[in-house]
Amino acid sequence: MNIDLEKMWNKTWASIGARGDPHSVFEQMCSMYAEPVRKYHTLDHIQDCFEQLFTHAPMIEDRYTKDVLVISFWGHDIVYDPRATNNEEMSAVWMAHMLGCAGVDNSFVETVCKEYILPSKHLAHPEIKLSFETKLFLDIDLSILGRAPEVFDRYERQIREEYSHVSEAEYILARSNVLCTFLERKPLFFTEPFQECYEAQAKTNLQRSLETLINGT
Repeated sequence: MNIDLEKMWNKTWASIGARGDPHSVFEQMCSMYAEPVRKYHTLDHIQDCFEQLFTHAPMIEDRYTKDVLVISFWGHDIVYDPRATNNEEMSAVWMAHMLGCAGVDNSFVETVCKEYILPSKHLAHPEIKLSFETKLFLDIDLSILGRAPEVFDRYERQIREEYSHVSEAEYILARSNVLCTFLERKPLFFTEPFQECYEAQAKTNLQRSLETLINGT
């Protein structure tokens, strides 16, 4: 699936009543997603998120919801520093400022930031009450965990590259904790389409990656 990101951005910009030049904002976001520190959290990830959205969520026809999802996917990793612990918070601040300057309705901005970007830390347990759309958003962002082994392994290598400033011992400990957290979630994904499509493979990928980290193989 080949999605024209700028065409979709321009359509969404007009739909939410934003003022100003959508192209300049698009170019700025593309530049941010091309920062050298990024290996996985790039435009390829954003493209993949939209491919997952259009493949697995054709039931979402409401224009407002589509607009929220499009803006949220663009914003959820817009600020990314592997050394920081507040990327989601800073991404929400960046997006709120950009949308505010463009005159977008405050309620729309709050929905994007509070219901989508901030929960994207993936720390929420599946039993915590979230809207279906937020659950879908989180599942799409994490769907890489359930891809084919070679795709998942490339993702793991890219994450390691983003954390190249961390020693091997520290990385093994921290990454193992992350993988265990995901493995302990039953189910891992919130929504049925992603449980059916990715759950089993994700658990296999995560277990294999954890064993590789621990055993050093």
